[in-house]
Amino acid sequence: MTTLYRNPDRADHTSWIVYMNGVEVPCESATITSGVWAFSECVLNMVPDKDLVRLGSGDRVPVQVFYADQWQGTPEFRMLFDGEITGFGYVNARGQRRLSFRCADYMQILTQLFFFFMSSVDNIATGVADQAIGATPTQINLPGFAPIYPYSLFAEGLVPAGDTSAPYIKRPIDFIYNVVKGLTSVALSNRSIPGVNFFSPWVRRTGFHRRFIALPLLEDPANTEDGIFPILRAVQADWAMAAVARLATSINNSGSIWDMITQIFQTLMVEMTSLPTPAAVSSDYETLLPRPLADSEHKFLTNYFVKPQFLFGLPPACNVIFPSQHATFMYDEEYLTQPTRVYYNDEALSQFLNTENSMGSGLSTMLRDAMSVGYPPAVNDAMRAALENTQINGKNILTEEEYFKGPVVLRRQLPRWFTFLQQANMPPTTATSTDNTVFQLYAKYEYFKERYARRSGSVNLAFNPYIVAGFPCAVFEDLDTEVHIFGYVTRVQHSLTNSGCTTSMSYSYGRTMREMFTLLREQFDLENEALREQEAAQQEADEEGEAAADITTPVAGAVAMAPPEPIREVRDVIQNFDRADAFYKALFWKGASTTNNSISIAQLEAEAERRNLLGPQANPANTLEINATHVFRYDKIIELVDEEGDATTIVIDGLDASAKTYVLGLLDRMENTGDLTEEELKAVQIAVGRNELRQQNPDNRDPNLTQEIQSIVSAVTAAQVNSNVTGEKSIRPRQEAMYLFESRRAAMAYGARPICTLDEYIDFHEKGVRVGAVDPTAALASGSARAFKAKYYQQILNLKPGPPVEYPGAGASEGTIAARDEEFPDSRANWTALLLKYTQRVLRRISPRK
Repeated sequence: MTTLYRNPDRADHTSWIVYMNGVEVPCESATITSGVWAFSECVLNMVPDKDLVRLGSGDRVPVQVFYADQWQGTPEFRMLFDGEITGFGYVNARGQRRLSFRCADYMQILTQLFFFFMSSVDNIATGVADQAIGATPTQINLPGFAPIYPYSLFAEGLVPAGDTSAPYIKRPIDFIYNVVKGLTSVALSNRSIPGVNFFSPWVRRTGFHRRFIALPLLEDPANTEDGIFPILRAVQADWAMAAVARLATSINNSGSIWDMITQIFQTLMVEMTSLPTPAAVSSDYETLLPRPLADSEHKFLTNYFVKPQFLFGLPPACNVIFPSQHATFMYDEEYLTQPTRVYYNDEALSQFLNTENSMGSGLSTMLRDAMSVGYPPAVNDAMRAALENTQINGKNILTEEEYFKGPVVLRRQLPRWFTFLQQANMPPTTATSTDNTVFQLYAKYEYFKERYARRSGSVNLAFNPYIVAGFPCAVFEDLDTEVHIFGYVTRVQHSLTNSGCTTSMSYSYGRTMREMFTLLREQFDLENEALREQEAAQQEADEEGEAAADITTPVAGAVAMAPPEPIREVRDVIQNFDRADAFYKALFWKGASTTNNSISIAQLEAEAERRNLLGPQANPANTLEINATHVFRYDKIIELVDEEGDATTIVIDGLDASAKTYVLGLLDRMENTGDLTEEELKAVQIAVGRNELRQQNPDNRDPNLTQEIQSIVSAVTAAQVNSNVTGEKSIRPRQEAMYLFESRRAAMAYGARPICTLDEYIDFHEKGVRVGAVDPTAALASGSARAFKAKYYQQILNLKPGPPVEYPGAGASEGTIAARDEEFPDSRANWTALLLKYTQRVLRRISPRK
């Protein structure tokens, strides 16, 4: 078979520039690396010059790298890295000398920050009784006059407003942003000398406080209910939050703020993301939600945000790699270590924990009934049977895969976040009401997570600045092999030289697209079967006059990826075409944030159109413009082909759990309170196809209407997924999308996202200036022959200089500073003057300066 999809485009030369201390400087090469739970880093190789030896050793010299973007209209320099010099190196090998600087992004400041630098009070109990502060199941208790760390980090607004108690924060981003507030707020009464004289000025000089954003949808106050971390909202957040706060106190002054954030976030299955290629957006200091740029609002960069693990979500468009883009594609997996079964809290572990004595009977019952789960389903059934009858060996089975491969067992302890329930002395009545489905889904999630963790690979590409680490990806290969992969980007590296620029991407949790479709098909079949059983049980209950079935937690509904995320709100946002598109649009494409309810209504309208309730579709889904989407709409890119060569368009129709929950909530109010607005009533009418449907009058209830609404509740709950996905058919590009596979320029335009431009960065920075503008194709005033495709400036920052310096590596002087006045310089020495001289020398000399 002939190999298809090779790139006919002419290779483009990528221009790039480097700024040190705001001055554009010549640079031989730059390597920028970003990854999961890693600070973005940059290594610069410079032209040897003695004036650069150990530059920045006693300082924090800022460094920016910009590349000339040519895939989004007029070429513009856009950000590739922004950080500070953290190290220096020198190499002399066979007459080839090289100076190098290691740089890290601004997040690394948290490794230097400790609680004793944030407050003049060195002990959290100083001046107050121990029992007067701390965390309770419902709130944080504080003295009321200043932050008490670490408890204040869990309180809304950092400190209570005239009271000694404060509610818990509602979003993960608020936890880390309270750290920033503790450094910048001038209203706090116990600020420390290091905080006032170093950390606070540094935060404002770098714009660190305007580099954090909240996640659209997931952290929008309009969508956020009780609790803080998604995993805790599923298991009674208030009780668990009290224990999480106590976990933070165990770190106290023994570790840095970064150590504390890492331990808490990893325990609760969320990640701190550092994005070296942010967008410039507008936002505010309360919601932190990204919005399209507006001159009248604060300017933010989307550098840092807190996200749940998105191992199996839909990829953003920027993380889709086509054959026209990559030169080398590798995929590797280990068969024998991939588990065939997983056990969570099996009977041996339960006995070891001695739950009856240590946790109480209520929690022990929950451990057995909810957390004693396994996967696949046959494994779970056998284990639960053994829990009921200790004479049965719950491991005495073989799955279909194990008949040929043999059993590979994965046994897990309780998730650490679950033990918080015990630590918080959670009442048995609350414990036993916990949603069992969460833990069953969690076992399934861990099963696939461990299987796919043994599958990894890498891709070498021509330069691609848009790929984002910490998010899912899709990689297409040639037709003759059909090794098309879904994965999770763990590392991205850009290598820039004067001879060319390249990008490499590493991924893990890989699985082929056909394998994913097989799993998705199985998921739909299982859910639809469960819905049919639930509908049959409801009909039987109706016939016998019994109460309606519990419909508070509908099944997953329509999702576009597998395996399903265990937490509904995460699953619906990252594994649903509509919500994922809105999420990525607001996060990466500077789009306006939307609410879950508006997306739910859009889903209801789409379902109604498919039922011809609102007339013909104005824009059928299969004609949607490919480049208009921000998520990987694979149903628009590929199609399924059988052995005879007949193609089928991929179809996934239905409502996700969030849309169902929204409608069911409206129906509950419709029956009990009758307080729906006209817009909400219209949403229900669209959902059920009944334009004449009315709501109940609480003062004059109509039993016929009650029965009618209850029947609608059953119908909405039992609504099934309509999909034709299958892994039995081959995959090929749709004709409308073939250009993405054949043209690198087209593929780059598909994934292009609006990264912060050079001008936007200058506007963002309080000390930004535009000095020595150089138009495209023009040479520097020094006579250099360098020419770039986009406008740039010789100087972009106006930092207040220190005294003149002859030798930058001399180090800092001895002594301490009690207070910083307004005339205090931004840097230890006049680096701007030194770097300007260095630049002129390099551009005018052929050989290195001796």
